Amino acid sequence: MTSRSIALVGGRIFPAPPADADSLLVENGAIRVVGSATAVREAAPKGAEIVELAGRRVVAGYHDAHFHFLEAGLLRARPSLENCRSLDDFAAAVRDADQLRPDLPFLFLEGWDQNDWKEPRRPTRALLDDLVGARPVVASRVCGHVAVGNTKALDAIQSRWHQPGVDRETGLILEGPALALEQMFPPSPAETDLAFEEAGRLCLRLGITTACDFLRPFAVRAYREYSARRELSVRVNAYVFEECLDDPELVAAPPASDRFHLRGLKIFADGSIRGRTAA
Repeated sequence: MTSRSIALVGGRIFPAPPADADSLLVENGAIRVVGSATAVREAAPKGAEIVELAGRRVVAGYHDAHFHFLEAGLLRARPSLENCRSLDDFAAAVRDADQLRPDLPFLFLEGWDQNDWKEPRRPTRALLDDLVGARPVVASRVCGHVAVGNTKALDAIQSRWHQPGVDRETGLILEGPALALEQMFPPSPAETDLAFEEAGRLCLRLGITTACDFLRPFAVRAYREYSARRELSVRVNAYVFEECLDDPELVAAPPASDRFHLRGLKIFADGSIRGRTAA
């Protein structure tokens, strides 16, 4: 990590600073001095960045306990369905995405929730075939445990997924294959880089400095490759799916960055409540 010093001067420090302390000095990611503006300016090394807070608050960064960092970045870079309030809205959004992103050989859309619709009917394969028939399209529900695909998408998924979870009649993709879409159809390196950057911006805007993630083999490799080239915007504590244990080197290699750590194992006990895949 590059050595860096930042002096935050003239603010309101929370939760309980020493008396008369309105400033602090941060060196290489650790707080070194908490005190008056004068004391912090004197302690700051030559070349330190000085940030004039003008009375703004300084609080500790949040540590998020359950997040999907990389996936959140991928979702923000894909067409969103989260504002749909009916099946008609869904259809219009899919048509728009099809027209706006003709460059994508496989169209992924994210974030629909039929529970927020006027008539809570799930979209179907037949609907997607009518909307987009020329290329595979998958629309994932907000929970990630449920998706729906057109015929071309189901063909592509079933060529890779040979277990239950795909309903050809309705087009619904449930649990296992829905959660493994990125593993079956990995994003390009450019998409992955953009996803890390988007997720980092989102976290920092919310004051989150340590996030959480749950990784399949594709994602573990993506983190290692990205961390070897760039520094993650926040720290990430990651937990791997059981399938990662099939490759001991994947989980045994030391992290490429002090901002990325493998902490444990991800095991499902049940599915999504509102997606209606839970027992």
